[in-house]
Amino acid sequence: MPYIDRAIDQKDYDKALLFLQKQKSLTPKNTDVFLAFGRAYEGKGENQLAIKCYTRSIEYDSTYYLPLVYRSCVYFAERNNQQAIYDIVRAIQIYGTDVQKSEQECAVLDSLFYVYAAQDFKLASLVVDSLIQKGEVQWNNK
Repeated sequence: MPYIDRAIDQKDYDKALLFLQKQKSLTPKNTDVFLAFGRAYEGKGENQLAIKCYTRSIEYDSTYYLPLVYRSCVYFAERNNQQAIYDIVRAIQIYGTDVQKSEQECAVLDSLFYVYAAQDFKLASLVVDSLIQKGEVQWNNK
């Protein structure tokens, strides 16, 4: 779906939504389609629709971490920090099940980028500390 990604990257959200409607008619339960819908709606500032689309994407593939990361951004924007943290932790757990520890550490940093994008640095620090204390993330000191 590079043409959809291109429209979103160019901030032509209405065009992306038109493409997505066509794609949805062809593949109605495609997690990537709903992920892209969420990105387009988020770009338009329609956060509630974005959350619904990210949620639908998660429903179609609960092992895909990216919709959780995107949805956490919207939750932070909506000041629903508790749900945002929950999504970040779930995303890290999902990502971490298929990768080695060093890559899991990268997933933590990738997910926390979105926390930092929300400009809540204290919260990001608390998330990392909590994950380390719970043993969900183990840092390799090389």
